Amino acid sequence: MNVPVIGHAPTFNPALLDSPAGPALLKNYYAFTSTAPYSSDEPGVKKAVEIYEAAAPKGAKGFEVPLAYAQAELLTDAMKGACKAGNLTPEGVVEAMRKTSDLDLDGLLTTPLDYTDASQPPTRTVFISRADTDTPGGLKLGKTFEGPSGKGYTFK
Repeated sequence: MNVPVIGHAPTFNPALLDSPAGPALLKNYYAFTSTAPYSSDEPGVKKAVEIYEAAAPKGAKGFEVPLAYAQAELLTDAMKGACKAGNLTPEGVVEAMRKTSDLDLDGLLTTPLDYTDASQPPTRTVFISRADTDTPGGLKLGKTFEGPSGKGYTFK
């Protein structure tokens, strides 16, 4: 069968490329993710990979590394806002996060994040990557994409 296979981050693991499914994935798999793949040259991803590989030089390479680092950066930003407001309760952290606009994570995500409107996603753009055996983490970055329905959809 020769059909495109589209998945989000948890649908792919580089170990699959060494499985019987490997040839089909190399030919037809597209990953749509909000976080850049492990192999990205973006500064935020490079920093995440550097920290990870220093701590776990033989660790598995995958989307989880830039994803976890992006989540940590977002939480760090929210915690700093909560500290500044003098409210470190869970509600204070959420309130600080909801004041976050234009948070640039140096290429870990496609666009700066805006959490000021709880009824809207913080970004509407995704990375599109392809399976690749020669790329660390198994996904080679292609491009970013924001479809017409993503641009115009209202959650209210």
